[in-house]
Amino acid sequence: MTTPAATAAPVSATPSAPPATTGDPVVPSPEGSPSTTPSSPATHPTITVPVLRLGDTGARVKDLQQRLRKAYVYMGDVDGVFDSQVRDAVAMFQFWNAIGSDPAGVYGSATRTALERQTSW
Repeated sequence: MTTPAATAAPVSATPSAPPATTGDPVVPSPEGSPSTTPSSPATHPTITVPVLRLGDTGARVKDLQQRLRKAYVYMGDVDGVFDSQVRDAVAMFQFWNAIGSDPAGVYGSATRTALERQTSW
């Protein structure tokens, strides 16, 4: 008795399309199990630059003093000490540039933005 030969399923030369998906994409959750909640956009850390004021010291104050010199409002030493001469120079720069959102003589975000724009290295 002869056994009929096994027949193979026909092979297509054209690849089949992936199955269609509907609804929200599946996003892995932190626990490792899939979630149907779409992922939130990536958040970037914000860089907070400290406000400089009378009595502060360090490299940031030196940078401020150099920039104030470049803007022609400070002629004192570049020694990293925010003294009354630096405070007065910051206040003068704020006055010349109509910066009212930072307190007079305090190197805040609005003053920093304007001074860095004028003195970009």
